[in-house]
Amino acid sequence: MIRQLRAQTDSGQAIILLVLALVGVLGFAALAIDGGNIFTEQRRAQNAADNAALGAAYDYSQGVTSLGTLTTSARANAALNGFDNNGTSNWVDFYSPPTSGPYAGNANYMQVVITRTVPTALAHLVYSGPWQVRASALAYGQIYTRIIPYSGQAMMATNESACGALTFSGTGDVTIVGAGIFTNSDCNSGCNLSGAAGVAQGSSQINITGGIPGAAGCWYDPHSNLSPAGVSYQTRMPGASTPPPTPTYDPGSATDDCGPDQPAPSGSPVTISPGTYNGLDMNPGDIVKMAPGIYCLTDTLGMIQGTLTSDLDGNGAQNAGEGVLIYILPSVTGTVIDSNAQAEVHIDAMQNGDFKGMAIYYGMALPCSSIGTGTINGGGQSAITGTIYAPCLDLTVNGNSGTFALRSQLIANTIEVNGGGNLNIVYDPNVIYSQPNYANINLVGQ
Repeated sequence: MIRQLRAQTDSGQAIILLVLALVGVLGFAALAIDGGNIFTEQRRAQNAADNAALGAAYDYSQGVTSLGTLTTSARANAALNGFDNNGTSNWVDFYSPPTSGPYAGNANYMQVVITRTVPTALAHLVYSGPWQVRASALAYGQIYTRIIPYSGQAMMATNESACGALTFSGTGDVTIVGAGIFTNSDCNSGCNLSGAAGVAQGSSQINITGGIPGAAGCWYDPHSNLSPAGVSYQTRMPGASTPPPTPTYDPGSATDDCGPDQPAPSGSPVTISPGTYNGLDMNPGDIVKMAPGIYCLTDTLGMIQGTLTSDLDGNGAQNAGEGVLIYILPSVTGTVIDSNAQAEVHIDAMQNGDFKGMAIYYGMALPCSSIGTGTINGGGQSAITGTIYAPCLDLTVNGNSGTFALRSQLIANTIEVNGGGNLNIVYDPNVIYSQPNYANINLVGQ
């Protein structure tokens, strides 16, 4: 009898131990199966939140600032990764600016929070509450902008020490609209004709609206030709944090921007094609029309004695598709540009692409390995629209008859304005070169 009771007791204990062991096995199974599933869903939610935040930041960088539009974009991005904000199994919340944390209130930051209910295989047997994962991502977006080098200056002399770096010595009047002029030179050696950073001599009147004549050194203006008066001892103007991109000169490669070698212009009138040229020498009376595109020069621009124009139909206006960039390779030295007094130069910069607004570009970058010289003589019919960018060129601009019209920004090592004709410069941010400030997009946290 005692033996029978002991057997029954042992049997009962075994059942209890078996049940306990089964619970343990189920626990380990739940941990293995459901724990792995929860971890996988957590990573999926985190990746989706990261992508959604970056997508919204990208849209913001392209100028989208509407909270509704950004929210729609973030949720659409999350839906592509399996989180459709259905309100039952997953929720996608978007905040811009974030409502808490170190970036709260800053509209440059996009926050996406994804909550996901995870179905379980065994874990619900030991816990009846909801099994959820939560992922948060924070991304930064900077609106895409374009930055004008030496913004606000129609004329900019970059040399930091030359006396007379910005000089007016002609008899024709100079009118500048929409910006000022500036020399980075700190020359102040007596502040006289040969010892000033900026010099206004001769009988020309320089009238500026929209800015001032500034100098890091002093202005010498004995006849009070400057209006308004020159402002001396200003803080130097910094250039762009990075130089403007240059066309790639790599003959025969897929990345070559300059194109095939082209023969020198021959005949008149003649229309030439973009490509690589040794020069563009022209005889008096020649008419050379430039088809749209990039013209790379492996030698000096040459002697321009006729008409050089990008105005293909001669209507005096830039039509859609018209526009060129004259790019002078940095290996070119000496007299880089030379147009004589009878030349007519009518150049419009391209209207799109990386070089939008750049009309003439001397590619040597700062600091200059050498200094070239250049002269642009504008007759009464001459006109240039777009930036003349040549920080390693001593540039002389002459008006010889009538009015030389520039819708431009002149950037050179030194600049001298001479001649008997009038010179008009209109600083128009819509037509001059502006350097892309590419969008800055990155994940910054969770």
